[in-house]
Amino acid sequence: MQNLAEKMKKYANRSDNSKLIKTMFEFKQEAEACLNAKINMDEMLNIVEQKIKKSGIKIQKDDFKKFKKLIKLKEKRINHKHAYMADCLAYDIEYNAELEYLDFLQKSKNDLKNPEEEILISARLEVGWSLILAGVLAEVVGTQLGVPIIKQMGDFCIGSGIGYLMDEHLVNGAGEKK
Repeated sequence: MQNLAEKMKKYANRSDNSKLIKTMFEFKQEAEACLNAKINMDEMLNIVEQKIKKSGIKIQKDDFKKFKKLIKLKEKRINHKHAYMADCLAYDIEYNAELEYLDFLQKSKNDLKNPEEEILISARLEVGWSLILAGVLAEVVGTQLGVPIIKQMGDFCIGSGIGYLMDEHLVNGAGEKK
């Protein structure tokens, strides 16, 4: 788990949001196995919103709703991928990423277009919120497991995410739009 936490920090430094989110969900899965409990992403997202409000940054509700939808979609995608891989192992079938993706599209409510394409958010906002979400997850898990280095990594991610949001707020006045 510590390696996954360090990977999240590395992707945070690079601002590589897609790998950060993917690693965050791997970290969540490992944490659930260690804690023997399910981690609710809705609760984590609510904590993210509270931390942003405490920092004094104003966010647009509809942009944050889009981010929540994006996270739920990515979680659904990753969960489907893990279930598909487990089925492949159980039935001794070779894993095929293309077939897995087509199966995901078929089972999703949307048409054959990519559902992730429809959610458009500013890159800085998305990276900032993702960093805070990864940080909150690491902070909660680090506290529950009693591993201070994971909790410290969470603090780093939260601080970096708030920095991204402040930058976006100052550059584009994202909090001033109504």
